[in-house]
Amino acid sequence: MSNLKRTTIVLCGLFLFAITPSINAYDDGDWQNWQTYKVKGKMTDTITASLEIEARFADNVSEYCYLHADGGVSFSVHKFFSLGFNMRFKNELKKASKVHPWKDVDTEGLPDEFQDQWDAIMGSNLWVKKYSPHINATVSFKPGGSKLKARTRLEIGITKDQVLNTANGGYDIVGETSTDYYLREKVSYDLPFKFSIVQPWVADELFFKLNTEEDENFFYRNRLSAGIKLKIYEKLTLSPYWLLQMTEKKKDDEWKKYYVIGLKTELGF
Repeated sequence: MSNLKRTTIVLCGLFLFAITPSINAYDDGDWQNWQTYKVKGKMTDTITASLEIEARFADNVSEYCYLHADGGVSFSVHKFFSLGFNMRFKNELKKASKVHPWKDVDTEGLPDEFQDQWDAIMGSNLWVKKYSPHINATVSFKPGGSKLKARTRLEIGITKDQVLNTANGGYDIVGETSTDYYLREKVSYDLPFKFSIVQPWVADELFFKLNTEEDENFFYRNRLSAGIKLKIYEKLTLSPYWLLQMTEKKKDDEWKKYYVIGLKTELGF
């Protein structure tokens, strides 16, 4: 099969995957779809540049809720070790009652019409923008035909407060900048066997917040995932996967589960 025909089939498959209807949610979690597109290539023998875009659909894949763009460079320090420097821009849809800077205002005693308006504001969704520079240290080995990779990420999350602009119904970015610090530890393992172009893999990633408030958890998220890599041809790899995300940001919260069916597309140059 020619590369052109193979590429056409792949693009059609991506389109069908993207429009596949949602799967019924479990009672204790939400089904989501994450679509990731990455381009990377060697600038020199030791420097690799990359750009990644990811979109997410939640509420049983019915609502567009997340987008990030992440670009950077990675330096191969040793055959087993690399160091990367990246910048990520993230736009995420969240409940105003969770992130609005006025969410804790005491509204007791307000007239009913103002209380109704306030409840409507707090019940709405708000796009939250975050800028996240991060450093990644990655160690990789290939024991017995498999591939084991461990990555440590130090990340700074920079967010500005956003409040409702009553003049146009939108939100303005106002107030002081808040800065949070995160540590992410990820281990991935390519199994020591493959079937033609199919390579199975498993992974686990732990999330830690380094500047926790009194009611926040230091370890607040875990992502377990498994999937396959499909090497369509030399420069194009597809990786459909299943992921379970468990989050408990506040100490008194219960662990919230998200069930994700995702697809990562990687193109080299």
